[in-house]
Amino acid sequence: MNTSNVSVAQAKEILKRNGYYIDNLWHINDVIGGNPDEEGLKINGRICDDSLAMMILDKSIRSPRITEEIFEAIKMTIEELENED
Repeated sequence: MNTSNVSVAQAKEILKRNGYYIDNLWHINDVIGGNPDEEGLKINGRICDDSLAMMILDKSIRSPRITEEIFEAIKMTIEELENED
C-alpha cells in the first residue's frame, strides 16, 4: 500500500475496520506540548525534537505499568458486563 496517498483519517478507518481501537491515539505534541512558536520541552538543556518525543511516547506507552492497567481495566469491564441484570 502506498501510504503517501492515505490520509490520517483513512488510515484510522482502515485500522478500525481491522479490529484496532483508534479512539485514543497519542501524538508527539502530547509530549512536546505548548504552542509550536514557543521553545517547547527541554530535557537536560536539549530541546525535545520529534524523534525524542516519539521515543518518550513509545517507552511510556509500552511500560509494564500501563499494560497492566489496561488489561486490568478490560477485565473489570468484562466483569461489570457479566454482572449486569
